[in-house]
Amino acid sequence: MHTIQLKKVCNKVIVMLSIAVIEPEYEINLGYIARVMKNFGLEELLLINPKCDISKARIYATHGSDILDNAKIVSKDYLKNYDQLIGTTAIKASSRMNIIRDAISPEDAVISKNACLILGRESTGLTNDELALCDLIITINAGKYNTLNISHALAIILYELTEKKDANVNNASREEIELLLNYVLMLAKKAGIKEHKHKHLEHSLKRLLGRALPTSREVKLLVILLRKAILAIERNKILSDKN
Repeated sequence: MHTIQLKKVCNKVIVMLSIAVIEPEYEINLGYIARVMKNFGLEELLLINPKCDISKARIYATHGSDILDNAKIVSKDYLKNYDQLIGTTAIKASSRMNIIRDAISPEDAVISKNACLILGRESTGLTNDELALCDLIITINAGKYNTLNISHALAIILYELTEKKDANVNNASREEIELLLNYVLMLAKKAGIKEHKHKHLEHSLKRLLGRALPTSREVKLLVILLRKAILAIERNKILSDKN
């Protein structure tokens, strides 16, 4: 097999991107994932509940065997350490109401300085619950048969992301985004929006923020606005009750 020489120099954002694989099933694919990561200068590989023999994957990794040697076996909770989680799927939403699988192309993605790209199982991909954890969902338009080999898909995604300029270093942290989402849900409750619509609202806003990648200052300003709106509603309710 001939080694493809990459013509691009990976930018700083890509080098800092972590890759997580949930329940990898085949040694050959895991080895090729490590090889692709090495091609693009990535270092951190996270494995969640691996189903294959990691040591046997080394023969397929070529010069990327050190990435497998240093791979971390973690739980899904570990992903909370990242400000942006980027999910992947071959099954796109067939309805605009399906926010969970509302995906964009890699070339349209904006990534954080502290981001993790999540790859699913070779057989079934990421579940809806796993996709719901993500701030952004990426899909590759591959034609009539949309499912690609997992390592091939990773190579395409990383190639497209190398076109990106460095993300803003002041992008909001996960804690700040979660605080904003909490205030949105509080306002929704105060405004009388039915509770069964809260999850849909949360997922919609989460994906919007994932695509926009707001700065810390922008999120703080929105939190202040929402807090004041909630206080105004509470004051009006107190006055109304007195009357």
